[in-house]
Amino acid sequence: MSRKRKFFILLGLGLVLAFCTAAAVVFYYAESPEALKSLVERSVSRSTGTQCTISEFAYSLDPLSIRARGIQFIDHVQHFHLDVPELVMELSFQGPFTRRSLVVKRLTLQGLSLNTDHPSSFTERPEKLSTPGFFSRLVRGLVALLLFKDIRVDHAELTGGYVNSAMGEQNLTLDGIHLSMDEAMSLQVSCHGRLRWPSEKIELTLPHLRLTADRAFSIVDPQIRMAMKSEGMTFAMPHGKAESLSGETELIYDRDKRLLTFNSARLC
Repeated sequence: MSRKRKFFILLGLGLVLAFCTAAAVVFYYAESPEALKSLVERSVSRSTGTQCTISEFAYSLDPLSIRARGIQFIDHVQHFHLDVPELVMELSFQGPFTRRSLVVKRLTLQGLSLNTDHPSSFTERPEKLSTPGFFSRLVRGLVALLLFKDIRVDHAELTGGYVNSAMGEQNLTLDGIHLSMDEAMSLQVSCHGRLRWPSEKIELTLPHLRLTADRAFSIVDPQIRMAMKSEGMTFAMPHGKAESLSGETELIYDRDKRLLTFNSARLC
């Protein structure tokens, strides 16, 4: 028997063994809801850098769906607390192998609330963040090749969302957050916003704030491109007030660097 033939036989045996191992792992977690919940909590905690806990977790394989309640993301060091009372997702895989997409057929969130407290303000530069290493990029590449290359949202709904973020002396509040799909099948977030700077007696009110993003998110590309538009804004300061302002800007968020970049802006 030639060396080439032996190599292919060993390679085939290795692939069969890897497949059987993966199937056994999938079967174990599919039959153990508590083990799967613990796996999800650990995986999400590592990927987000927070402490993730889930009170209730249920799923179905046919059709593929997930229901979770009492979801919390907490970072005591960064003073970050995200609370999701209930999440419901219906999922499916579409496309050929190596070009498959994970499709979120329906996403429902209820009463999401986020509270953060950053010691730095808008005017201070953030610390330089490290870029992901080779292993992290390799894992994402393998996920894109073997599992799915992107995540596409077909239907999403969020009502009653709330955000309160303190950044040094500034405070940003977003309430009445609503998530939906627009006519162009893009993700659209609308809310009422208010930015206050009490020590400088400055306040910016945004009664109609709208954020639009593409419904597909790549696994490999860390950048998420968005457009933000606001109408009927009011800017108040000690020496006067400007009303009925409108503005729009293009945003790019880098998941790896956790950096939000303003590409262009227009105010009128």
